[in-house]
Amino acid sequence: MNTHIVAVGPASVTLPAGQVDALAANRRNGGPQQPVLVFHGTGDTIVPYAGSARFARDWPDKVKLLTVPGAGHTGSWNAHPARYEGELADFLNQYT
Repeated sequence: MNTHIVAVGPASVTLPAGQVDALAANRRNGGPQQPVLVFHGTGDTIVPYAGSARFARDWPDKVKLLTVPGAGHTGSWNAHPARYEGELADFLNQYT
């Protein structure tokens, strides 16, 4: 089971990953203010893919999710280097 450790002052609590809403601030503030490109592997056992999918679904005008089948945590480039580099270049050319 994935967990997050939440530290407040000298105390900390370990919670199941499903109980932590890492994107709550985005919802409170109306979503991201700038374009966001997210590469996320479906084999990621550290950060659940569902969170990125929900982020992209909630803000389709600002968030582009590139799903990398089977890639683990931070493994998107390793799984498909040409796709990763091409998508990143396209995104940067569009927004910079």
